[in-house]
Amino acid sequence: EHYKKLAEEQQKQYKVHLDLWVKRWAGWSRTPDLM
Repeated sequence: EHYKKLAEEQQKQYKVHLDLWVKRWAGWSRTPDLM
C-alpha cells in the first residue's frame, strides 16, 4: 500500500515536470530567437 502511494506521487511529479517542459518548449518554438 505504501509503495503504491509512493508510485502515484512520483507519477504526479513526473506529469507536472513534463507539463512544464512542454510549455517551455512550446514557448521556445514560438520565439526561436530567444535561444
